[in-house]
Amino acid sequence: MTTPDFSHGFRMFVDAISNYLDFLFAEFGFAVVHQEDSWGEHGLVILESRSCRLKAVFDRGAIEVFLGRSDAPPTWSSVTEGRRAWFYLRTVVDFLKGRPKRSLAELLAEAEPKKLSEWSDLAEAAEILRPVAREAFALFGGGRTEEWGSFESYYADNKDLARELRERNSLGDDGKM
Repeated sequence: MTTPDFSHGFRMFVDAISNYLDFLFAEFGFAVVHQEDSWGEHGLVILESRSCRLKAVFDRGAIEVFLGRSDAPPTWSSVTEGRRAWFYLRTVVDFLKGRPKRSLAELLAEAEPKKLSEWSDLAEAAEILRPVAREAFALFGGGRTEEWGSFESYYADNKDLARELRERNSLGDDGKM
């Protein structure tokens, strides 16, 4: 698996975000409002528009993208003071597209390494977000308040499956840590 090369600095991560998610800046008015580099091994970038925030995190060889409301704090954690502030992009897109909740088997299949380049995760995030961006930003910006409770319930159910997936991945083939 190829991982982003931070030997040339954290700037490469920020530049890759600007390149792959360029439509966010041009079409939706997003701007970079927060950046953190943790010893060159981890990176955190927060983008903000008038309606919501997007968080890109580089951690352990993968880039993950999250959406949050405009008051989501610029932190590494997705939960602050017992409240979920950041939501995994793929689950947001699944909800907006009306896809059924994923089974553990589907999550396991998705977890298989399939990277083609060091920025594949950002390219995939752009690909899945672009078609539903307006809907997603309306949901997180308060323009679809009637759906927010349904979304939180949908997300909680998927989060339980994701937790089970992480626990399974931390176990060896024999089922032991």
